[in-house]
Amino acid sequence: MQVRTTKQIVAVIGLASCLLWHVLALFGRVTKFGAPVLGLVVGLFPVLISAVARGVSRARCAERSQMWQAMLGRNSRWAERLIGGTLLYAAVIGVAVQRTPYFRWLGPGSRIQVVISADWLVCYVIATVLLHPERGASRILDAARGHGRRRDQAV
Repeated sequence: MQVRTTKQIVAVIGLASCLLWHVLALFGRVTKFGAPVLGLVVGLFPVLISAVARGVSRARCAERSQMWQAMLGRNSRWAERLIGGTLLYAAVIGVAVQRTPYFRWLGPGSRIQVVISADWLVCYVIATVLLHPERGASRILDAARGHGRRRDQAV
């Protein structure tokens, strides 16, 4: 049984809450910042800073070309796609909401909430992925330390 740390739990709760905030903002239900949004903002910084610190410490012994994979562990393929897709979504939704007429039902307050919540969603996705190393980071680190076969070695 895996024991979860408080920061892992806060990251997952923050991700779910941020997703809820984003969906409600897309429907025009959120127009101003309130106490729950302030809690997401305050909770993100310790979680994201510790997630990045853990990721960097896992990547220290990896080669330069494999740092990102060492940070993400065995789940690096889907995690890279998830983070990249979320970044792309935040960029597209930011431009679409601010510069196109596609979201006519949204007032100015909701438009700002959609853009900000999409950006916070990216941060919580990164924090959640980096704080869950049990998905197999040790395998990548063993390979980076030389215990496994390298790419340039023959089979």
